[in-house]
Amino acid sequence: VAENAKAYDTYRKTRTFHTTRGYDLELPGGAFGWLTDKDAETEELFALIEKGSVCDREPIYQSKAPVKGMNDIGSSYVEADMTFQHLYLYQKGEIVLETDFVSGNMSNGNKTPQGVFGLTYKTRNATLRGANYASFVHYWMPFNGNVGMHDATWRSVFGGDIYKTSGSHGCINLPLSKAAEIYPYMSQGFPIICYYYPDGVLSEADMTILAASSAATVGVVEQEGTNEGPVTVWENNDDDDDDDDDDDDDNSGSENVTQDDQSAGTEESGGNDESQSADTGDGDTEGGSEDSGGEGAEGSDSGSGDNT
Repeated sequence: VAENAKAYDTYRKTRTFHTTRGYDLELPGGAFGWLTDKDAETEELFALIEKGSVCDREPIYQSKAPVKGMNDIGSSYVEADMTFQHLYLYQKGEIVLETDFVSGNMSNGNKTPQGVFGLTYKTRNATLRGANYASFVHYWMPFNGNVGMHDATWRSVFGGDIYKTSGSHGCINLPLSKAAEIYPYMSQGFPIICYYYPDGVLSEADMTILAASSAATVGVVEQEGTNEGPVTVWENNDDDDDDDDDDDDDNSGSENVTQDDQSAGTEESGGNDESQSADTGDGDTEGGSEDSGGEGAEGSDSGSGDNT
């Protein structure tokens, strides 16, 4: 069992990803991929041997991916190009949606980690809180601990180089209309790929496009987040490491989700490393398990430019 798991499991392994712009990047593996439940599988095999059974069988897995093999992402996924601050949603190999976004603030250590992740869960109408902010969002889709995708109605401009000095606490900020469009496609384990282009990789033509995109961004309007909404996501953001290593896909922090019977929309639980608690009350919020992380799940930090 251990030998087969070592040979075929893909969970947290580095993958080669072919970007929409045509580049192949080596990306660290997050809480995504095939992971054999070695204890459960061993127990099942002993039981079959005792019965004298002869059979071909699929192993018991703790985590699954859309397709088998190292190229297990499949043809439906979210691709978040953090260098160009542009997101693509693929369905069966076709782009069905794309949008600019704002990711984690590079200047203060809140850089959005790159890697291959699976959606932990999704929920509607959440208040995302940190030490000095509280912001209501309509669509909350975490994929790496407290890092997730959500609408950011306090912003009026997305894309360009906003993220370098006025980005989020780690999450991917989306226009409200685009978050609403993305949300129905999301389900537990849906692949989310985040990356930055290393220096020297982009062609001269793409460098020109990138420069033009940055120059076109003239500002961002911010407004204080609100405390309304039936779901509350509490975040403890312990930022004691400002290392901008591209291969770091884990952030430290935790969150607690509560929901009352006024909640709207659909929630789906996730299945990654560390379990997240959920006080459902009369609602139907399901606690997803999640990889350790905490630069996301945030709200507006009014006046500082360090938004969620």
